[in-house]
Amino acid sequence: MFTQADENCQNLTVEENSSRGRPRMSPKIAQEIAKENASQLYGADGRTEYAKARLRGDRKQLSNTPEESADPLTMIKCDPFFGAPNSNVAGCQPFSMVVESNVLVAMDFHAHLMNTEIIGFLAGHWIPEEKKLIIKTTFPCRSLQTGENHVNVEMDPTSALEVQQTITGRNMQVVGWYHSHPIFQPDPSIVDLENQNNYQKLFRDEKFNEEPFVGAIVGPYDPKLPGSLSVINWFYVSNLNKSADEIGQAKQLAFELINNSAISDEVADEILDLVEQYRASNDRVNFKEYWRKDTKETKLEKLIKSLAKRMPWLNVSNNTHHDDEQHHIEVGHKSQEDSSKISEQVCKITQSKQTTSDNFLERVQKLLMAW
Repeated sequence: MFTQADENCQNLTVEENSSRGRPRMSPKIAQEIAKENASQLYGADGRTEYAKARLRGDRKQLSNTPEESADPLTMIKCDPFFGAPNSNVAGCQPFSMVVESNVLVAMDFHAHLMNTEIIGFLAGHWIPEEKKLIIKTTFPCRSLQTGENHVNVEMDPTSALEVQQTITGRNMQVVGWYHSHPIFQPDPSIVDLENQNNYQKLFRDEKFNEEPFVGAIVGPYDPKLPGSLSVINWFYVSNLNKSADEIGQAKQLAFELINNSAISDEVADEILDLVEQYRASNDRVNFKEYWRKDTKETKLEKLIKSLAKRMPWLNVSNNTHHDDEQHHIEVGHKSQEDSSKISEQVCKITQSKQTTSDNFLERVQKLLMAW
């Protein structure tokens, strides 16, 4: 039987004088991350300005229940469930959700590579007796051109079938999908919600009357982001109390983060293979460009910093998440005091006498500098 507490999910513990050393990012990147974390602004409700701006931003429709006549590309705000996941409280999230940290790294890396939307499947395990969904890894898929490249993406059916077979062959299940919104907020469109609803029906567990399939949207280059870290919005369609002509309600998912201790060479090879797959594409990102007008930070520098913040063996702590709330909620920080703590962690890494760098980040930088 699958157990989430495997060796790969344990926090890396290394003695200070160990010859192996603890992996760390470069001092320059660490100092910039510390400065960025310390500068984030929070309101009394613990929300970042970015999160609050998304709630009050201009949209054609703000309701989490789309109207039948609405524009299919309308962005829909995801409302949270009530109570703790799988708590039997009325309106609660129907199952608990566990995500390995390397899943976030892989999705974030994939989303940064292209100016158009990318797409892929999420793989892991569904434990029906516990109503628990475990997300262990990502599987990128080929996308189809839809004519609305920046706001809509569809999965190539042939690629989808091939990837599903690969996932099954590795003794895992398809438990979700992810895609990107390259330059705008990661709220699902009506089309996204329709796709999510169809996936939930397709992967429905009839025996336990559950739909254990989730969606994630990555926003890597939204110019309204407060810092370098991308935002990831996990969403679901609740079909409770809906009429026959409604899609269902857009809901925000909460999850528990399991910290991986490293990125293995095998996993790194699979993630970085995307660089070769997209090398000939006219839509690939130019990593020498600045990622927004008001910054001197290149897209490569932004990517490295965003990935580093998702690698717990460098500087990130874990907690239960509402990932929609930008990275401070995503890493379990809801106050300026907590933000200062993460800054202190990064500074300690920077000041350490250990010189070991993170191999994965070094490979990312080397590959993309020559892309």
